[in-house]
Amino acid sequence: MKKLLILSLITPILSACATGTIISKDGKTDQPKWHKVEDVILNKNSGTFPNLQSLNQVREGMTKDQLYALIGRPQYEDGWRAREWNYLFHFTTSDATHENISTCQFKVLFDQEKIARSFYWNPIQPKDGLCPPGRKLQ
Repeated sequence: MKKLLILSLITPILSACATGTIISKDGKTDQPKWHKVEDVILNKNSGTFPNLQSLNQVREGMTKDQLYALIGRPQYEDGWRAREWNYLFHFTTSDATHENISTCQFKVLFDQEKIARSFYWNPIQPKDGLCPPGRKLQ
């Protein structure tokens, strides 16, 4: 009984760190929820400029170790043994006249076995931007 009480007290604390995305057993969701940009851990609001070749290698079926090797650690705190990883990525874009920076959130959802199953993008700047710009993650 004591263990059950402790578990019931710890569970809400650990889940409070996550975004609140409801994830199915097979690692999917109909409604991804997003962190506030200012909630980036360590270097506040910084995010990273990912290596596009590495980002293009991200696929369903990868382990957390494989994703970590390709795109690094998540920039948001999502609790212990999280089934979602959240990133804040910046991309350099350019047109004929000047260079711009676009910003996107990237979410990876894992199944119960901690295998990557689904990926979601949320454009931050510009709000209607393509994430990642000019590319499509498969």
